[in-house]
Amino acid sequence: MSERIVWCAGVAAKRAGVWAALALLAASLTGCTGMVDPNKLPKSGASSLQITTTSLPAAVAQSGYSAKLNVSGGVAPYIWITSGGKMPMGLTLNLPTGAIVGTPVQAGSYTFTTTVKDSQGAATSTTFSMVVAAAKPNTPASNPPSTPPSTPASPTTGNATPLQITTPALPVGAVKSNYSTTLSVTGGVPPYTWSKTAGSLPSGVTLGANGTVTGTPTVAGSYSFTTQVQDSQAATASTGFSMNVSTGPAPTISGVAPSKGSTNGGTAVVITGTNFQSGATVKFGTVVASGVSVTSAAQIQAIAPAQPTGTVNITVTAGDGQAATAKGAFTFVAAAPTGPLQQADGADAFVDSVGVNVHLHYDNSPYANFAAVEKSLQDLGVRHIRDGLVDTAWTAYYDRLNELGRAGIKSTLITTTTQSTALFTAYPSRVPDSFEAYEAPNEYDLSGDPNWATTLANFLGAMHSAIKGNSGVSRFPILGPSLTQPGSYTKVSSSAKSIDNANLHDYFGGRNPGTTGWGAGGYGSIAWNLALTSGAFPGKPVFTTETGYVNDTSNSQAVPENVSGRYVPRIFLEQWLRGIQRTFIYELVDIGAGKSDNGYGLLHSNFTPKPAYNALKSMLGLLADKGPSFQVGGLDYKLSGGNPDLQHLLLQKRDGRFFLVLWVEEPCYDMNTKKALPVSTANVTITLGQPARITTHSLDDSGNIQTTALGTGTTQTVEVSDLVAIVEISQ
Repeated sequence: MSERIVWCAGVAAKRAGVWAALALLAASLTGCTGMVDPNKLPKSGASSLQITTTSLPAAVAQSGYSAKLNVSGGVAPYIWITSGGKMPMGLTLNLPTGAIVGTPVQAGSYTFTTTVKDSQGAATSTTFSMVVAAAKPNTPASNPPSTPPSTPASPTTGNATPLQITTPALPVGAVKSNYSTTLSVTGGVPPYTWSKTAGSLPSGVTLGANGTVTGTPTVAGSYSFTTQVQDSQAATASTGFSMNVSTGPAPTISGVAPSKGSTNGGTAVVITGTNFQSGATVKFGTVVASGVSVTSAAQIQAIAPAQPTGTVNITVTAGDGQAATAKGAFTFVAAAPTGPLQQADGADAFVDSVGVNVHLHYDNSPYANFAAVEKSLQDLGVRHIRDGLVDTAWTAYYDRLNELGRAGIKSTLITTTTQSTALFTAYPSRVPDSFEAYEAPNEYDLSGDPNWATTLANFLGAMHSAIKGNSGVSRFPILGPSLTQPGSYTKVSSSAKSIDNANLHDYFGGRNPGTTGWGAGGYGSIAWNLALTSGAFPGKPVFTTETGYVNDTSNSQAVPENVSGRYVPRIFLEQWLRGIQRTFIYELVDIGAGKSDNGYGLLHSNFTPKPAYNALKSMLGLLADKGPSFQVGGLDYKLSGGNPDLQHLLLQKRDGRFFLVLWVEEPCYDMNTKKALPVSTANVTITLGQPARITTHSLDDSGNIQTTALGTGTTQTVEVSDLVAIVEISQ
């Protein structure tokens, strides 16, 4: 087989017999589509990046604090990080906004350095000093406005201190729910006798002589009454109270997990109980928790704040004021660092990097069954497809793209050199719900045009001028050309100014995705492919618009389905680790027996799943985490054991949970002998800086996930193979 065919692992082979009826289309559209976030693409003409904040206001220990770092110049969006020194414990720097918020724990003087980066990679840093003053002495709490102050106590005999009612307010009650609280008093000489001297208690509630307010309220409302306490020496004190009775039941707390967390804050805590309502607040001791999410009436998730060491109560307060307290439910422990904090990537950002090739215009193939195509894409969990920018009178093509777009699956569409610039500026309006990116002609160095490089360069220049000069479509990125020969890249390097992103078709010839190559200089590896794009298009973000494996045994590069089932999830992990922003697998469904492209599908031609489909679906389903942008954090952990081929990727969801993806990057199939290869396993020990709940989610040979809860602790050993394992860490 020729060098090109081996390098592309079947790029040319899958084209050799494309049907005559589609020959013209296939010459430039073979392959399929995906998409880019236009807000993340390079822009020009930006002024110099500069942090304009020169100083920070002072803070007070145990008091809320908020300040905002500002930046000018560069190209938004920006990312802020703490790059040196130490911020006051209890304060955090919001990565996207530059806001410094929280409640500082200890007084002192702090110096730290912040760095801001823009979307083009430009960065600048400034060092700040912050003073945290000591907490102000507590002043006696005033009574609620609706309650009169205690009346002066009558004289007492002996050396007794003055009699005083110390209950500041009464908790909220609920109709038809048991209510119980006890009024408190200091001074005087016990025993004490309590009585109601004015006003009304809720129906069903009484004040006992021992100061207990108990009963079952029968009518909702707000009630005011005055109580008097008398000691054994006939001294008295009086206070007015208000009591609210809600129509809804009070929350209860039945469990808190985990029950320990770092004094640095950030522990994700699950609170179980009853009657939780949207809008509830959570306190750890006296400090309000962040990231509170009421996931159901029986569960709340909250992020513990920074606190000194010690045990505190957890209190859940409903919107109507009713509260439940779990006494001594959480203990703050000093973190025992295992090493430098490891920064995570967003779990959903990784999910969003996954795309798949389709051929919605192939109406004499399995793709004609659009209902099955749509369901398969939605079940798979991908959000990006790659197809052709086809100028057709068959309006169903546009309808199908738009329907997928409305379902959240956007399209990158491949252009051809025969198309007009007018078509490019008009096309997004044909598929407004779907369109997200243009792609340069597909593998045009195979077109047979003897002047292909000149033709392609002229075409790219004209396309760029038309698109970027039209305000209606200029926001859409242009992906560069995919090429099949290593020597082709230098021939089109002058077109770098005409594209936003470089493009790869890095097939692996049936080898594992992390292969170090099978020729001189790492020939065929991801690193070798990236060197081609960086040489021709320096600084351009890279997309892979085709890669994958073929299972049709008539193809010399074929591997068994269970092998591609192991390799396909790892393609996306390996490419992500190397900075490739989006990867499109080739392709969704087998095109049909006897066709040159057959066997590349994640699905058989009858839409039954292969292990690769199941594995990718399982991984994306576990990691998906759609929602607004958030501050991705880091995890204090280290790995030990394993072997040199162990790979790992740390991801985090918005609720604070970390997902540590582990796999052994070794081949499980010999392309020369066509036989299975043994793969070593790794006993990997994970050591955490603080106790956490650990659960493993391991892919099996069919692509399904097997989940095992391993308990809570700081150390756990898991067995890792070439089947992806995802360790969930809930702090």
